[in-house]
Amino acid sequence: MNRKPFYTFLVVLAVLCGVFCLTVDAGDILISALSFPFAQIGAGLRVLSLSSMTGNIAAWALYLTFSLIPLVGFFYIRRRYHAEKCDLLLPLLTMVLLMVLYKMVNPFGSLYADSETGTAMYKAQYGAVVYVILLGWLILRAVANFSSADEQGLYTRMGYLLKLLATLFVVSVFGGFFGNLLGTIETIRTTNTDGGSLTLTYLFVTLQCLVDALPLLLDTVAAVMALDLLEAFTGENEHTAVYADRLAKWCGTTLTVTTIAGIVFHVLQMLFLNKIRSSNVSVTLPVGSITFLLVCLIAARIIAENKTLKDDNDLFI
Repeated sequence: MNRKPFYTFLVVLAVLCGVFCLTVDAGDILISALSFPFAQIGAGLRVLSLSSMTGNIAAWALYLTFSLIPLVGFFYIRRRYHAEKCDLLLPLLTMVLLMVLYKMVNPFGSLYADSETGTAMYKAQYGAVVYVILLGWLILRAVANFSSADEQGLYTRMGYLLKLLATLFVVSVFGGFFGNLLGTIETIRTTNTDGGSLTLTYLFVTLQCLVDALPLLLDTVAAVMALDLLEAFTGENEHTAVYADRLAKWCGTTLTVTTIAGIVFHVLQMLFLNKIRSSNVSVTLPVGSITFLLVCLIAARIIAENKTLKDDNDLFI
């Protein structure tokens, strides 16, 4: 169970998400994220195209290369694997990329393109179309794979799913919540110009971010522990019950800690409500996180009980 490469990947991903949030405008992190990397590719292709005749030819070649990647992937899947109907989204994605990258190179002729902010929104809207199609294909492909897989294939795909969930948790924390924190701090700074201290307000905004991000951080650990349990279970490891108990205890502890953290934060916010400039008056219930932890908890308990029952039957025989 060598997890070092995966741990390294998660750490690097967290750092890259944090750096991205720090290097873009705090108020437009979502817009920048939706247009990334298409806006950067378009800007590079435009510079290359305007440099010389040779640069223009190279820009067109790169433009076609980037756009045709999904189509090449479609033919590769058809040749090496069983193609599904959802794979037809890949040729569609190529056609969309041809349009999106062209618009990124030439973001003119639009009602949005008359200002820097308008151009940024213009690019984000085009980038969002690519992400919607890509995510749609991934979801439909996952459904098809799980529906047609045998028992061993299900275990393999479950491992991929757990790694994907851990990746999404990290992106949500260090990209989403951290980006929201920076945007909120910037908004507070620009809207409170009376010279009063904002230190306490910044502290509570940061605490709010930590409380919101805590479930996903702990879920990341749970996903990795679930990977260990899955490998032990499929490999008929004699310590499967130990891994199951460890995961079950972690899920229970996570649910307890996140619940208490939310209660403590809202009580503290109530006590200092008259001294802070920004407060959160909503109650956020992390349904996705709770569901994931409960599923892991139930699965871990079932595996642990089955392992104990199997061991008892083996001793009886």
